[in-house]
Amino acid sequence: MRSLSPSPADTTADDADHVWWLPARYAVPAIVSAAVFVALALLVALGWDALFRVDSQVARDLHSWMEARPTVVDVTRFLTDWVWDPNAFRILAAGLAAGLWAARRRRTSVWVVTVMVIGGAAGGLCKLAVARDRPTFADPIATAHGWSFPSGHALNGVLGCGVLLIGLWPLLPRRVRPVAVVVAVVSVLGVGFTRIALGVHYLSDVVAGWALGVVVLAVFWVLVTALWDPLESAGAVPEDPEVEAEITSDADTGIDVGRPDGREPG
Repeated sequence: MRSLSPSPADTTADDADHVWWLPARYAVPAIVSAAVFVALALLVALGWDALFRVDSQVARDLHSWMEARPTVVDVTRFLTDWVWDPNAFRILAAGLAAGLWAARRRRTSVWVVTVMVIGGAAGGLCKLAVARDRPTFADPIATAHGWSFPSGHALNGVLGCGVLLIGLWPLLPRRVRPVAVVVAVVSVLGVGFTRIALGVHYLSDVVAGWALGVVVLAVFWVLVTALWDPLESAGAVPEDPEVEAEITSDADTGIDVGRPDGREPG
């Protein structure tokens, strides 16, 4: 019978190195995404003409394409308002956090809540700081309130899909994992497309939302891990026998299959 708790015999030198290589594992995507977000925020705030021309051209072209396809408009509205709505991701994340806590995967549960709360707040603060107007059309397909940069839907799409994929990863059979990754990627890209296609965000708004989401996922995974381990060692938080989600192509997830006393599998 499979267990989500690694046995003492399975704690090896590789486990001792886990905390040290974890930050480096997420450093590259976090740094690249942070650079993309900061660059776009500065260019938008400074009113860089070249970026505005690209954003406006993409917005106009997609708007014209959508106007001639009312059925596509209806499907796009349904996807953005219900399937990929930020509140839908928040509800799923709340359920995931509760399930992880009940399963004693408390560190990941805390991370899920932290990511969704702080990520959403960060997006709102960035909107206020940049204060970018949304695209305007003489005959709009859809309207939205508030500032435009970054896209809250794109941000929450990355946060929601990220926490769901990582939180559920150890429980997914190997044959299902590629499907889960594809669903997550399609959802993230899809929600971004719907926001541009409906004319409520520019392309750079969506890219910035994606970039900020990656930064929040990576940074708070490292922070929660760095803060949790010392507290756990000191007995300030309950012992957490969880298996970390390691999304790699050549390594197992660390799920214990009941090997007795460290014997290697045959």
